[in-house]
Amino acid sequence: MADAYIVGAVRTATGKKKGRLSNLHPVDMGAIVVDELLDRTGIPNDAVDDVIFGVVMQIGSQASNLGRNVSMSSKLDLAVPGTTVDRQCGSSLQAIQFGAQAVMSGTQDVIISGGVEAMSTVEIGSNIRDGLANGRANGRANMAEAREAVAAGEEHRLAKSVQLQAAGSFFCTTASTNQNGAGFKAGTVIPGLNDDFVQSSSVI
Repeated sequence: MADAYIVGAVRTATGKKKGRLSNLHPVDMGAIVVDELLDRTGIPNDAVDDVIFGVVMQIGSQASNLGRNVSMSSKLDLAVPGTTVDRQCGSSLQAIQFGAQAVMSGTQDVIISGGVEAMSTVEIGSNIRDGLANGRANGRANMAEAREAVAAGEEHRLAKSVQLQAAGSFFCTTASTNQNGAGFKAGTVIPGLNDDFVQSSSVI
């Protein structure tokens, strides 16, 4: 089995709601980090086998296969494909794992993996609210309601699957807060895009 290596890592700064990054389309935000990664590593734009991006809220400007749209909007050759992964709060990590697995299996050589979440334009829960508004929710509680019920000790009134989702949502929020600026490798942030909290894009 082949070994997989991380040869470059780039990200935008995280940004506050309606802050400096809120004017960037999620696809453009992703393309910025892909372009920076290509510039820093010197990898030819036609040498990449695939682009895999994790996105939680795949609705609105983050819908329609954001990974492929990032690939097409970046400096990459138009022949480079792209796909999108949704494993909720682990989406970008899953994208990296899929990339590593492709390299280790010998089926691909160079993968760009990353993720985008622009919460100023696509708020957490947007897809759930859209489902409720259009009668596609089958009466299930949305995440905000579920989280409040768990916090109030009334999770018994929720379906077991919703209880688990609420717990996952809380973990996601906590993890995002803890990762705001802390634990990232020095030199990975693209200069000039600084803000503080809520939305960001990164690739490895």
